[in-house]
Amino acid sequence: MHKILSLAAATLLIAGTKAQSCNGPAPAGIFTTSFVGGVYAGATSATVGANMFFNLATNADLTISQVGVNLYDAGYVATLPNLLAASGPFQFWVCPVGWSGNQNIQANWTLAGTGVMTVGNAGSGSQAVFSSPVALTAGNYGIALTLLPVTSPGPSGLLGPIHPLYTNPVSNPIPTVYQDQYLTFTAGVVQQTAWTGGVGGARVINMDIHYQPGLSAGYTLSYGTGCYQRPQSFYELAPRSLVPATWDMQNSSMSAINSGSFYTVIPGGGTYSVPAGSVPLTTVGSTYDDDISAPQTLPFSFPYPGGSTTVITVSTNGHVFLQPSAATFGSYTVSALFTDAPRICAAWGDWDLTAAGTMSYYVDPSNQFVTVTWDNVQEWATAGSFGSNSFQLVLYATGQIDWIWGPVAHTDTNLVVGFGRGNNTADSGSIDLDLAIPFASGDGSVPPILSMNPRPVIGGTANFITTNITPGTLFGLIAFSFLAPPPSPFNDLTFFGMPGCFQNVGLPATTAFAFVVNGQLTLPLTIPNVPSYNGINLFSQAAPLTAGLNTAGIVTSNGLCVHIGAQ
Repeated sequence: MHKILSLAAATLLIAGTKAQSCNGPAPAGIFTTSFVGGVYAGATSATVGANMFFNLATNADLTISQVGVNLYDAGYVATLPNLLAASGPFQFWVCPVGWSGNQNIQANWTLAGTGVMTVGNAGSGSQAVFSSPVALTAGNYGIALTLLPVTSPGPSGLLGPIHPLYTNPVSNPIPTVYQDQYLTFTAGVVQQTAWTGGVGGARVINMDIHYQPGLSAGYTLSYGTGCYQRPQSFYELAPRSLVPATWDMQNSSMSAINSGSFYTVIPGGGTYSVPAGSVPLTTVGSTYDDDISAPQTLPFSFPYPGGSTTVITVSTNGHVFLQPSAATFGSYTVSALFTDAPRICAAWGDWDLTAAGTMSYYVDPSNQFVTVTWDNVQEWATAGSFGSNSFQLVLYATGQIDWIWGPVAHTDTNLVVGFGRGNNTADSGSIDLDLAIPFASGDGSVPPILSMNPRPVIGGTANFITTNITPGTLFGLIAFSFLAPPPSPFNDLTFFGMPGCFQNVGLPATTAFAFVVNGQLTLPLTIPNVPSYNGINLFSQAAPLTAGLNTAGIVTSNGLCVHIGAQ
C-alpha cells in the first residue's frame, strides 16, 4: 500500500483532475435512524412540550443544520388535532457522554441550538431548521430534542402539542444503534413532559439529521453497482391516503408458483369466499387489533424461496409470518419485509377486528392446502373506519401461494401486498402487480459490497472490507487506481464473460489478492502521517472469484472512492 500511495504524488499531477467522484471537501450528509413508526407519544405536554433523548457520537468535527422527526399530527385520528403545516419552536440540548441519569436535571444540559419545526405527514421527517447550525466537535454526547407546542397554525387553524412517532424495539424488532462513517446514534427514551416526566424503556426515535463534516474530514463515497442483485421479494406498496383509496386488484386473484429459488407470478383463478369449516382465530393478546394468532401448524412442510416452514403465525393486520418474529404486528412501512422474518402479505395495513370482522383458518381435508381469511375487517383509524375489506391467502404443499381479494380499500397506512424474504435481504422495489403479471421474482443473488472502516485519515489504518460474498468463494481481488472509471458503455464487462457487471476503476490499476475469511475480503490500507497525503483520492473495486454466476467466474462490487483526510 505504501508503494501505491508513494506513486500517487507523481500520478496526481496528471490524473488528479479526472478523479471526479470525491474531489474536494466531504459532501453534506443525511443520517437516518428509522421511520417505521409503530407508536406515537399521545400525552405530550401542551405547555413545556416533550423531550426525545438519544446518544450521539461523532468521530469528526461537523455542523448540524436541521433535523427531521416523524410526527403523527396530520389529521390521521380524530383524537389529535390536524396540525399539518403548522409550525413551532424546538430546542437542541447537549450534555457530555450520554443522556441517562440526566433526563430530569436540566441544569446538566447546554442549549446548543434552536429553530422552527413545520409539521408534515407521518412517514417522512417534519423538518426542524436551526436558526444557526449547531457545531459539534468529535466526541460523545447525550442529546435532548425538545419539541414544543406549535405556535403558528396551518390550514386547520388549530394549535396544540405535537406527537412524535417512535418505535419500540421489543414489540417491533429493529436496530437500536445506527451508524454511518461519521455518526453513531444509540436509541434513548421519550419523555412526554419535558424535564420532569418519567421515561419508559428504550425507544428508537424516528428521525434524520442533516450535517456537514469539516473541511479536512476523510471520507468514502460508493458509486456504481455490483453484480448480481436479484431479490426474491416482490411487492406492491399502495401509499396512504386521507380519503379511502380502493386497491386496484380488489375482487381478483394472483398466484405465485414456487420455482425453487424464485417465484413465477401469474394471474389467479380464485374467487373470494370463506371456506365452510373455517375455524375462527383468536389472538395471543386477546385484542384483535395489532395482534397475532398463536402459531398454526401446517399439515405439510411449506417451501418458499430461501427456506421452508411447518408453522405460520397470522397477524390481524393482513399478513402471515413464515418464521418466528418478535413483532406483534410489525411496522406499517415496507422495510420490515426485508429486515424481519419472512412473510406473505395478503393486504398488509392497519386492520382492527375489535368491532367487526373475523380472521379464520381452514385446513383442506386432504391436507394439500390451507386458507387464511380476513373477512369484513375495518381499518383502525377513525378517518378510514369502513368495513367489508375481505381477502385471503391459500398456501399449498407444493409451495404455491394464492392471493384472493374481495373488496379492499385503505386510508391511514400504506397497503402492502406480496412476499417479503426478510432476514436482512435486499429491497426489490415496489411494482404495480396488476401491470407486471406475469413475471418471475429474483433468485436471491446479491452483489458483493465494498466499504471502508474506519474513515481514511492520515496516520491511521483503514480497512477495505468486501461483504455479501457468495458462500464457497475462496479468493478475491481488490483493484486500486488514481483514475476514475470509464463512462458507459466502455465500463461494460459483458465481452469478458461478465454480463451485467461493470468496471468501476480506471486503468491502469494495481490489484491485491486476498483470501475470503469468515465470508469477507479484508485488506488494510496504512496511511502515513504525511500532511501532503491530505486530499488524495483513490478509486477501488473488489472482484471475488465466484464460480457459477457467469462464464468468467468473477463478480464485481460497487466502486469506492477514498478521499484521504487529516481528521
